[in-house]
Amino acid sequence: YRSIKNLMWEYISTHNTVRPLSIAVFGTPGSGKSFGIAEVATTIAPKLVVKLNFNLSQFNSISDLSTAFHKVRDLCLQGKLPLVFLDEFDSTFENKLGWLKYFLAPMQDGIFREGDAVHPIGKAIFVFVGGTASTFDEFRGEDLSDEEKKDFLSEFKSAKGPDFISRLRGYVNILGPNQTDSKRDQLFIIRRAMLLRSLLERKVPHLINNKEEAQIDTGVLRALLKVPRYKHESRSMEAILEMSMLTQAKKWEQSHLPSQKQLKLHVDEEEFLRYLMHDAFYSERVESIAQAIYEEFRKVDNKQTSWHHLSKESQNACREQAKHIPDFLLKINYDLLSVKEQCLAVEFTKSELMVLALNEHKRWCQYQKELGWKYCVHKDHTLKTDPALLPWEKLSAEQKKRTNQIIKSWPTILANANFKVERLNYMCQCETKV
Repeated sequence: YRSIKNLMWEYISTHNTVRPLSIAVFGTPGSGKSFGIAEVATTIAPKLVVKLNFNLSQFNSISDLSTAFHKVRDLCLQGKLPLVFLDEFDSTFENKLGWLKYFLAPMQDGIFREGDAVHPIGKAIFVFVGGTASTFDEFRGEDLSDEEKKDFLSEFKSAKGPDFISRLRGYVNILGPNQTDSKRDQLFIIRRAMLLRSLLERKVPHLINNKEEAQIDTGVLRALLKVPRYKHESRSMEAILEMSMLTQAKKWEQSHLPSQKQLKLHVDEEEFLRYLMHDAFYSERVESIAQAIYEEFRKVDNKQTSWHHLSKESQNACREQAKHIPDFLLKINYDLLSVKEQCLAVEFTKSELMVLALNEHKRWCQYQKELGWKYCVHKDHTLKTDPALLPWEKLSAEQKKRTNQIIKSWPTILANANFKVERLNYMCQCETKV
């Protein structure tokens, strides 16, 4: 995108240009191929750029293409810069890739023929949007086996494919909002976030406050960003927004979402609802998680007191720890997912355990101090003194071990409560090693 932006900027800034700037865009259906290029162009020159769309699969003759070029030329004569999207330029016409040869003169010389007449097009940006190939390499046959490639290249050359490519000045492979590879593609959530932000700004700008913050419920946001797959990619995300009752809304709440039957058209509705209701599901289970945490304390400290005979203050302390577990897991790149059945518990690494222990101890100290507890070498419930109210580095080895043992039990406690601790691989391996 950055290179495409630079190309456009240079082209727009150059005077007396006689040929259009030609760019190709590839991606799966619904990945948002036109969206990204349009955003870049309108950012550079919003008052100058005018978008035109033509779908070549709907053209029946060369005269249809001539009519399209006339519309482009008319805009140029008005002092505008046409951003011309030629959708499905790689569709069949007369022969496979039959349209390519008709673009060579417009791309190279900035002219088009209509009978015996030759017309200059003017300054324009041609965006060739692929319909049959999802990547540039696929378009030029790079993904084929040696045997298949031989026949393909023969057809490609006959269709003027190499000549067409030589006239391109750039291309973009759009990945879209769906994850393409569970191990390598960890930026799909960022792509979804960018797409969602743009949809909110264009479709429901009243949901953006004075601080430029989108007003959206955490559960709705989590579901939109983390649902495993959109059936029709970016079109599905847009459809969910359009089906939501947001005209008079001040914030996109869960109650504004379409029905489950409508959601089913675009996502796995059960998975979507699981992410949507994550906070509610966790809140419902905080009590059982807190009790399980206390059971671990009983094992560590050899306590005999049961949960029901525990003081209210001690119960609340366990509840507070339970409430903060999801936030602390995010600090080490883990999230929680509510699942139907109990799953296997993960095991934290030493470095992960250290981060969790530091954060949990800091939180506990702050919580205790707010309740009026103070440091003292002796623990006294009446005087509210505790020898563990020290910075982590000043704790004894025994005190540190106690905290670590409780945190090590978190994954098992969560698994028993039907929560899956899921790693978020947003960083590459070299970053995680650092």
